[in-house]
Amino acid sequence: MYFHKTNNNEIFLILNKEETIQKSLLTYGNFEHLAAKIALKFSNNSSVLDIGANIGTFCIPVALGLPLAKIIAVEPQRNVFFHLCSNILINQLLNVIPLNAAIGETKKRIQ
Repeated sequence: MYFHKTNNNEIFLILNKEETIQKSLLTYGNFEHLAAKIALKFSNNSSVLDIGANIGTFCIPVALGLPLAKIIAVEPQRNVFFHLCSNILINQLLNVIPLNAAIGETKKRIQ
């Protein structure tokens, strides 16, 4: 376990350097670079949804680049959600609201 600072100064907690997303952060310095680059063209007071936020490779660069934006990061997997929350805290982001939930067609509780 260690911290990795990306090309754009985001900081990510690395728990498994062989996992695809974390490996991409280590190898290339980013994972969802193009999507984040497009989102950074939004106005600074935008609301942004990150559905399937994983460890925050989209919402964290967007939150840092748009500090007045409100970003909701939804991640259903509990362990990944905790990893996401760690990365939000490490980057001191107050404009990201993490939700441990799934988005789907029906309203029901999943195990």
